This record gives sequence, C-alpha cells and structure tokens, in this order.
Amino acid sequence: MIRGRFWRKLTQRIHRDERGAVSLETILIIAAIALPILIFLLKFGWPKIRDYFNTGMQNLEDEGKNVTSGSNGTWREVTVDSEAVTLILLLLLIVATYTDAKWQMILNWNTYFGIGLGFVLRGWEGGSAGLEDATKGFAVCGGLMLMCFVLFGLGGGDLKLMAMMGTFLGFERGVEALLWTLVLGGIFGGAMIVWQMGFVDIVVGVARQVIRVWQFKGWVPLGTEARKPLQQTLFLAPAGLMGTLVVTWDQWGGHFFK
Repeated sequence: MIRGRFWRKLTQRIHRDERGAVSLETILIIAAIALPILIFLLKFGWPKIRDYFNTGMQNLEDEGKNVTSGSNGTWREVTVDSEAVTLILLLLLIVATYTDAKWQMILNWNTYFGIGLGFVLRGWEGGSAGLEDATKGFAVCGGLMLMCFVLFGLGGGDLKLMAMMGTFLGFERGVEALLWTLVLGGIFGGAMIVWQMGFVDIVVGVARQVIRVWQFKGWVPLGTEARKPLQQTLFLAPAGLMGTLVVTWDQWGGHFFK
C-alpha cells in the first residue's frame, strides 16, 4: 500500500516536472561519475563486454544452474540500421534543445510522443528484437536518470529526454549516448566556470579548499559566495543532441566526411 502510493506520487511528480535546465553543480557531480564509466566503455568496447557476459552465462548453463526451455540467456547486439529512424530522433532532440534554451523546459508532448514513436519505429524496423532492445534502452537510460532525479534533483524533462534517447538507440548505444551527454554537459559546465572566473582564480580557490579540508580533517562545505558560480543553470538537451551525434557517427558521418 505504502509502496504503491510512493510510486504513484513519484510518477505524478515526474509527469508534472518538465524542467530542462540543471545547475552546474549537479551536472559536474553526475559527469564525474559518468566519465570513468565512459572511459571503460571506450577502452574495452561493447563487443568484449558482451562476450564476457555471454561466456559467463554459458558457464552457468553448462553447470546446470541457469537452464530454461527456449532461452539461452545470451546478450545479442541489436543496432539501429535505419538512417531515417536516427534522423527522426535528431529532429526531436533539436526541438528539445530549442525549448530547453528558450524556456528551460523539455515539454511532455515532445518526449512522450518521441518515446511512443521510438517503440513503434524500432518494432517496425527490427521486429521483436528491436522492441526488446528499445525496452531495455528505455528502462536502463530512464532508470539511471531516475536515480539522478531522486538523488541530485535532475529535471524531469531531462529524465524523459534520456529515456526517449534510450528507446530510439537501444541498450548499448543508449547507455553510451547517455554517458556522452553527461560528460559533455560537465565539459560545457567546466568551460563556463573557467570563462567566468578565470583559470588562476579557480586554482587558488581549489587550493584554499584543500587546505581547509586538511586542517579540519574532513570535508568543509563551500561558502555561499563560493557556490554562486555552481548555481548557474546549464541546458542538457544540446549535450544530448551532441551525444547522439557521437554514437551515430557511423550512420551520418560518411555523408559529410569522406
């Protein structure tokens, strides 16, 4: 009863929240978490991770611990082959970028329509495998951003936007695009702070904070004045657009760079 009420209230809260802009402090924290994961993916790549998973599942099956009729539990690669599907996603992200920059909102009609259309197009393109991949992308990307929504106060518009990207791109590319989005957002945020404060002032401020932490043998919260630059807002939708362009480079890059 209590659990059902919690999820109902959380769903209503997410639906009503169309915020797109996020504070620099929030995006820098999330980007610091996402960066090592992205580096790991770039270093090892999805094929090695997939092979490691499938080898482990095969070993479990050989030991008789995970035998099910009609399913071998393997992790298959499913990609978005249609350039038209990718183009539709990019158009939806352009709309989100516009509304995010103008009103600091990512509107529900854009994300809800995109999520529904993503499932239809992936099912039309890839059948049951495409639908399964879209569901995984939606659940994983949406779930990760839900944690950021609850823990770090991320905007509901950003949450639904990343879930939409996961629906179109699927599990593997969706997660990679999500990580690129967060890391690029952190880079944009860091560049803004350096531009406004100056590199030397930032180094001096960091050094002072380190000295305080060493003196008090623990973390010392930043003062109100020091936190002001971190309270500025950053638009995450443009980073989502760029992240999607990065992971779909193989589909559109050849048309411009040969």
